Amino acid sequence: MTLDIAKRAIDYAVQHAGDKIAVTFYGGEPLLKFNLMQWCIEYARSYFKDKELTFSITTNLTLVTGEIASYLATVPNLNVVCSLDGPRDIHDVYRKYENGMGSFDNAMKGLKILTKAFKNSKNIISFNTVYAPPYDMEKLDEILKFFNSLTWLPQGTSFVITYPNYGSVDDRKEYERLKKNHENDIEEKKDKFDPMWAWTKQIIETTKDLNAKETPVFVYNQVKSLLNIHKRFISEKPYPFYPFLGCCTPGARRLYVSTQGKFFVCERIGVSPSIGDVFNGISIGKVRKHYVDEFAEAFEDCKNCWAIRMC
Repeated sequence: MTLDIAKRAIDYAVQHAGDKIAVTFYGGEPLLKFNLMQWCIEYARSYFKDKELTFSITTNLTLVTGEIASYLATVPNLNVVCSLDGPRDIHDVYRKYENGMGSFDNAMKGLKILTKAFKNSKNIISFNTVYAPPYDMEKLDEILKFFNSLTWLPQGTSFVITYPNYGSVDDRKEYERLKKNHENDIEEKKDKFDPMWAWTKQIIETTKDLNAKETPVFVYNQVKSLLNIHKRFISEKPYPFYPFLGCCTPGARRLYVSTQGKFFVCERIGVSPSIGDVFNGISIGKVRKHYVDEFAEAFEDCKNCWAIRMC
């Protein structure tokens, strides 16, 4: 991203943000352009003096230096999300350099530098772990054991574990293997087909103290959807219409800016239609075409689903 596009993005936020704003850096790897990221942070801080401002950066840790870590520790209200998949033999399967060498050693080196710098900082370190093929519960045990061994991490460190984003890895053979292994096991088919859910249930059933130190937060993130169902809104009579399924308003709560300056509704859904750019702002026409009309047409069958209000 050029400095001009970065500046235009922040300027746009200045003109349209409410009382609270979060500036977040994604990649690729944001630390490849640390100087630009640092400029953006200081520019935003100078602009948003009358707003509640927070920052976040998602990094694979391999480029963290003492200088970078010291700076991040001094930025108010900053959260560093670390991409770390577990011990070396798990992490290095997918997180490799172009030459095929694993990145675990450099990631751990960067994590230790970051942790040392954050020792006296109020800023937060958190982890995003990707549970990639092969899918088995033993791997989850290894990941849990690894993170429990990092006793030197700051208090309050949080953990989230997820499956890979759809299409980011080819796991079709893996799902076929799981399906074949348990195709006759009707009672357990669902659990075995979703090892992370089965493992989470097992941990919950065997852990008396849900706040136990040896049980990371990421174990329970999988259960939050059940609470949403339990606490769902229930009306006495059916409504004559159904709103879009839990969607955000495009461009209202968040705005993802690409390196070319294009606006997208979210950084989490991969390739999606652009809704504008830093030069011309948000296009209401594009929003309506792609995220209202085409969305309604694509999800016509949803109106017949029992879970339409909970999706």
